[in-house]
Amino acid sequence: MIPPTADEDDCQQTVISGLGGVGKTQIALEAAFRVRARYRYCHVFWVPAINTTTFENAYREIGRGLNIQIDENDKADIKLVVKEALSQISDNWLLIIDNADDATLFGETREVTSLKDYLPFNLKGSILFTTRNVEVSQKLDVRKEDIVHLTEMNQSEATNMLQKGLNQRQMDDAQSLRSLLEFLTNLPLAIKQASAYMIKTEMTISQYLDYCRRSSDEQLIKLLSKNFDDRARYEATQNPIATTWLISFRTILRDNPLAASYLRFMVFLAEKDIPKRLLPPTDDEFDACEAIGTLKAYGFINERECGDAYDMHRLVRLAMQNWMRKEGELQTHITTVMQRFDVEVPSPIFSNKDKWTRCLPHMTMALKFQDHVLDRILLSSILQKTACGLFILGKYRDAKQMNQKALDLHIEALGDEHPSTLEIMDMSLAIAACEEQPAEIEQINSQWLSINNNIMKKLRR
Repeated sequence: MIPPTADEDDCQQTVISGLGGVGKTQIALEAAFRVRARYRYCHVFWVPAINTTTFENAYREIGRGLNIQIDENDKADIKLVVKEALSQISDNWLLIIDNADDATLFGETREVTSLKDYLPFNLKGSILFTTRNVEVSQKLDVRKEDIVHLTEMNQSEATNMLQKGLNQRQMDDAQSLRSLLEFLTNLPLAIKQASAYMIKTEMTISQYLDYCRRSSDEQLIKLLSKNFDDRARYEATQNPIATTWLISFRTILRDNPLAASYLRFMVFLAEKDIPKRLLPPTDDEFDACEAIGTLKAYGFINERECGDAYDMHRLVRLAMQNWMRKEGELQTHITTVMQRFDVEVPSPIFSNKDKWTRCLPHMTMALKFQDHVLDRILLSSILQKTACGLFILGKYRDAKQMNQKALDLHIEALGDEHPSTLEIMDMSLAIAACEEQPAEIEQINSQWLSINNNIMKKLRR
């Protein structure tokens, strides 16, 4: 679908879209080489659309390559001049518009001319776009069948990319290689970054995998934020995978604040099966749909077949958490998440199991950030709900830890003689009974009776 002769009745337009780092530019490069090898007299032009400046500079280079007389003092728009030349040329050509990620550059505005208006039309021409934003495809009005959405490489391609540049000693364990690729979710940029780091440090694949597994989230993101040499990327752009995604997020923050708000919310949850009903409510359902569409367009989330839940890329989640930590935003947004749990998730009992079991993994994940929640009563409530759910599912050890933390916070905030303290202690008794701990049961019973007697005495006064 890419060669100029693919559609003799139209100027072919094709879009390669996908998450930042999934390998769009590499595929475009391969397409360029293959077209040039097969169509010897076909011109191939490369235009970085990072911004209007890179676009115009590339058009200027195309003009020189076509021997167009360019007077730098002339006020004529070089982009229009090159567009007209490519629209009239009798030779075949392939125009690759790379990094067309900013939808505002291709939309209609009164202030500036859309870059879409500078795209040539010629039956002997073909235009290939790469973008991490599906919205750009809509702005360009590209047919759905001409949009190729990339997810990740297959196992064989990912293996070849990881092994490139490594010596035999570093490729010491086939199982570690497969596990590392699974950890990196077969993302080309993440694989290239890992490979570059191993080449530099002479680590083996198993050592690198072990380092990743033992690292905290902060250390892992630091590793994913390291720059590395990549001839396929532009000098003006940074290539770490975490930085690549951050650029996309800043664009979303500018263009769709609600989408950015949803993303900030989701990063505290488990990456799989995020229920739509958990997201912060909005007055306008259309705005909510548009916000979700934006996150899907950038590849940050995927909608499940059921249509009421989403999955998020694990490494995207970690990268966003790291950015929010640096920006001092963790406290504000984790509190919003806890408040949403408090409203949306009922107190777990066996008969309403279908209403809370789906949320339990997300509550457990969010509680990893409990140190950033200043509202101790709110935190105690979420810990108690989580403990209750874990107890019903028979996970007594985890339930015990959660419940004890909830009790400690409750006593710290309201004192040990508050009536609701007894409710939390009831759960402690139930857990001890299920674990068959008679001494612990006796101790909790004694404390329960003492607190209850003190409460009753106060009520009689």
